[in-house]
Amino acid sequence: MKPATCRVSVIALLSLVLVACGSEPEMPPHLPFATPGASLTVEPVGTACTAAGLYRASVAWQVEDALVEQLEVQVGTTERTVFARSDERSGSAETGDWVRAETVFHLLNRNGDRLLASTQAGPGDCQPAAPDEGDHGS
Repeated sequence: MKPATCRVSVIALLSLVLVACGSEPEMPPHLPFATPGASLTVEPVGTACTAAGLYRASVAWQVEDALVEQLEVQVGTTERTVFARSDERSGSAETGDWVRAETVFHLLNRNGDRLLASTQAGPGDCQPAAPDEGDHGS
């Protein structure tokens, strides 16, 4: 193999390793998913929803002591965003009015990006908005 070819092969290999190191944990095969000793729940807060059906939710997590290091809750399937971080083995955080049915939440151990639990939000407890009694279409 020529020296130039070796350099290209080494660079390509290093690039693949770096991409693999920075990748997010894969989606679990089914939802909800939890490793033994971990739980993650998403519950609607109240019955109010936006016109688009978005609602506020409480996201709660709990893990056994042996699993705790640094926890992170992420939102999304293919591209995830950080929703909450904690150094406590149990906790909760409230979202804004952006949760919809099937929004996916993941609980990870930040030290090593180990997926501990994943769950999907339900449809919420949205109640239809009451008609404005002062608006009679006149």
